[in-house]
Amino acid sequence: MVALAGQMWRASILDINLYEEVERDTTQTRAALTVAAIASSVVGLSVLAAMTLNRSGSMAPPVLLVAFAGGVAAAMVGLAVWTACIYWVGVLLFHATATWGEVVRTVGFAFAPGVLNVFGFVPVFGDIVSVVVPAWMVVASVIAVRQSLDVNTIQAIVTSLIGGVLAGVLVVLMSVSLALPLTIAVATLVNALTR
Repeated sequence: MVALAGQMWRASILDINLYEEVERDTTQTRAALTVAAIASSVVGLSVLAAMTLNRSGSMAPPVLLVAFAGGVAAAMVGLAVWTACIYWVGVLLFHATATWGEVVRTVGFAFAPGVLNVFGFVPVFGDIVSVVVPAWMVVASVIAVRQSLDVNTIQAIVTSLIGGVLAGVLVVLMSVSLALPLTIAVATLVNALTR
């Protein structure tokens, strides 16, 4: 765990060598996914904390847990879709020589600054965090894409933007097609948990 924390620190300070290391090291895939899951979980925890402190959340704990788990799962699916789109755009547009795993590993570590979202519920400071952290993650992601695809910075920005738009469209299409079945499943689960 200490090693992972060190890697997250290096990813957060935009250490290019870290991105190169995880790109090549296939044993780092699980660590990269862990970083993305931690960052996604922190956002969920911050929202739950804000709802609790503001007493705006009148939902039962099982509902909150289902919403939290669903948010983390959605973030991980989003990561998979986004990295697939980045890989596809980079290979087709810029003839990048990389594997999808290399992109997943580097972009997963680019989520590291997201752990600071734990402060998102703090008045005033949370507002600053909600602006700075996403911008920081965008910069880290561009570096991750540049290093994994072995392209220049402009190509990495273009790849990230096009990949992001494609991923957004795909996620919306997936959400629309899954909305009714998921709503029924979640309602059934929540009903069972609150009895």
